[in-house]
Amino acid sequence: MSDVKPFSLERVAQSLRDEGYSCSYDEEAENVTGIWNEISFRFATSEALIWFRTSTTWEPPERILELDESTVSAILQEISNEWNRQHLQPTAYPFPIDGQPTIMLDYTAFVADGLSDTQIAYNANRALDVHLQAHSTLPSLIPPLF
Repeated sequence: MSDVKPFSLERVAQSLRDEGYSCSYDEEAENVTGIWNEISFRFATSEALIWFRTSTTWEPPERILELDESTVSAILQEISNEWNRQHLQPTAYPFPIDGQPTIMLDYTAFVADGLSDTQIAYNANRALDVHLQAHSTLPSLIPPLF
């Protein structure tokens, strides 16, 4: 295994590129972004470089959004709770974006002690895998509406 080095998003971007992924590193915004399987991913860190976070959002289908606001909120909470009961990662929770109901999905890893290149590659790939799994599974967790 390679040596442990201080964690940086530049290293995450390089690891993703080494794996053949296309991504953008924005030093000013302090994130790495990319689109995989038509899903937008955002890789970021906490201020003190303690946590590495990968986030995506899942938008419910139109048939859910046509319901009243309290029903939509209850359904998204139920979907999130069911996902979290069945899976350790990513964590799901309702999170409106620009007034639109969504479910935010977060994968986090502790990085305060630094990571080797192998550990960065593992965490980036793990984040991609579990997010893709969540996006493919969440529609099946929609409760029967009638």
